[in-house]
Amino acid sequence: MLLVKKIRTLDYVVSTHPHADHAGGLASIVEHFTVRNFASGGFHPQDARFTELVALLRKRGVPIQIWKPGDGIAFGPGATATVLQGGNPPPGENPNDASVVLRVRSSDHAFLLTGDIGEAVEAAMVGSGAAIRSDVLKVGHHGSGSSSTYPFLLAVRPSLAVLSTGRGVQYLPSDETLERFTQLDIPVLRTDKHGMIEVCSDGKALTWRTYAR
Repeated sequence: MLLVKKIRTLDYVVSTHPHADHAGGLASIVEHFTVRNFASGGFHPQDARFTELVALLRKRGVPIQIWKPGDGIAFGPGATATVLQGGNPPPGENPNDASVVLRVRSSDHAFLLTGDIGEAVEAAMVGSGAAIRSDVLKVGHHGSGSSSTYPFLLAVRPSLAVLSTGRGVQYLPSDETLERFTQLDIPVLRTDKHGMIEVCSDGKALTWRTYAR
């Protein structure tokens, strides 16, 4: 889709956490696009793919940023991204909970990108009073039963949810999680059913389009 729109330069490529299903394709992006900045959280285990990605970034001269909560960037008038969560998980706990969580604003609209966080991080974010209210929610951990809890969804109050998962992936999304979205009357777009999903904001109107094959 980026190439169709003749986009060859990316201001930022963000790795929420170094699991293969999230970071595995980033090397191809770095190889085939001009990347001006790369960012991730502070959790960097000894993963071969991630180590190779970092080596490629350095070879290409791409600046590497380590983001922490409170960091942010401005893309232009009314367009910002703020880091709400990300870093090293507590010892012995799930590395998914180290995911970088971003809240992206475009004038009147906000998008919450949650990586693979689970219930514990969701509860901490709700309890902290952080600004998580958003129009669009990228569903955490592919719709896992341990994510998208009622308190979190009630705090975010999205008008649209986007769920990334593959066809035939066992237990993802969870039936219980999908039921929570149904009970709260939040429409869900899914990559396994709708294909690639494009959500756009011009600052005033929010639109979306799907590309099912």
